[in-house]
Amino acid sequence: MYENVPADKSKIRLRQIFASLCLFLVVFAVIFAVDAAGILRPRILLDAAYQLVSPEIAGMMVEAIPLPAQVKDHANPINGVLMTKTEYDALMLRSPIAIVTNNFTSARPQYGLSKADTVMEVLAEGGITRYVPIYYQNYDLAKVGPVRSLRYYMIMFTSEYSDAVIFHEGWAGFDNTPVETYRKETDARGAVFAYHIKSMRSGARYRDMAKAKKDGYVHALYTDFGRIQPELDRMTKVAGWKLGSTNLEPVAFKFDEPVASRGDFKSVSINFLNAKSIDFQSGFEYDKASNTYKRSIAGKPDMDLLTNQQIAPKNVIIEWHNYRDANDGHRRIIIDMTGEDKVQVLNDGKVTEGKWKKDCRTCRTKYFTAEGTEIPLVRGQNWIVNAVKSGNRLVSNIKFD
Repeated sequence: MYENVPADKSKIRLRQIFASLCLFLVVFAVIFAVDAAGILRPRILLDAAYQLVSPEIAGMMVEAIPLPAQVKDHANPINGVLMTKTEYDALMLRSPIAIVTNNFTSARPQYGLSKADTVMEVLAEGGITRYVPIYYQNYDLAKVGPVRSLRYYMIMFTSEYSDAVIFHEGWAGFDNTPVETYRKETDARGAVFAYHIKSMRSGARYRDMAKAKKDGYVHALYTDFGRIQPELDRMTKVAGWKLGSTNLEPVAFKFDEPVASRGDFKSVSINFLNAKSIDFQSGFEYDKASNTYKRSIAGKPDMDLLTNQQIAPKNVIIEWHNYRDANDGHRRIIIDMTGEDKVQVLNDGKVTEGKWKKDCRTCRTKYFTAEGTEIPLVRGQNWIVNAVKSGNRLVSNIKFD
């Protein structure tokens, strides 16, 4: 016969607590699983079109927080001007546009020269000068010109800018007439075909009739980028032009020096053929406050009719080139554009003497001191003066004040 033994009350209480705890954990696990499955509360599935919008709080719309501005840490390879990566990527998709520009006295003032990234001022025949501005960053100009005809050495200049598109009206060529003597170095038309130059003529220019009546038809041909862009699009289709400039080689650039560190340069005048007439005499007067060189032509301020402002580049580069008469029956000249020769670089109110070097047609011209250090250019427009000499004899007259 067995005797009943009363259970320990404390042990019974512990078992009850433990059982309750286990039940609570089981219920919690079930609720968590159901919630995770989205059964207890609805969930919004986001697709690719989902966009974050400003929430409405207390009846007021909270403005979206603006994205931080992009940093301007990419340089225009032609003039060193800084831009954002987005702007730079867009720039790389386009080709520089060179527009041969008339500088006869009746063609002045011109439109658009102050908006070019770089400009070459160079002799044509008979002591007349002509401009070859390169437009790269500014692709939205409403009027440029007047446009004039192309020379061989201009192709040698523009080729270093990623084989720039050349806009011109007419070109120097040969037609196998008895009075001609063929010279490759003056055959611009032949060079266009030989080098597969992207030559743009006629299709995107117009005549300003008011200018034509006043100064003559030949000095009244203009263009604009509203006409140029459709022609570029057409030529990519019909002629297979490949546009872009990812292979454009940069040169050394620098920022403006502080005002206190700038030099006290005053001015320079250039007579290209040392002639008595000042009709084609160029001049630059340094403005220390803006760190620019205010330009004059024939003793008067050189104004851009597009902006109604005086042309004022950041760098004036005087390159010396050997030249000679071509004796081709057309009174043309030959200018040596490759190799090396002396240069004077004007920026920050100072003059740095050295050498320019250009190793091939498509190679970028660079500037070096006598010690071989590359001379940096201030970020901004470059104005290249193509002065001429014959061996050791200087033909152009450069006068510094």
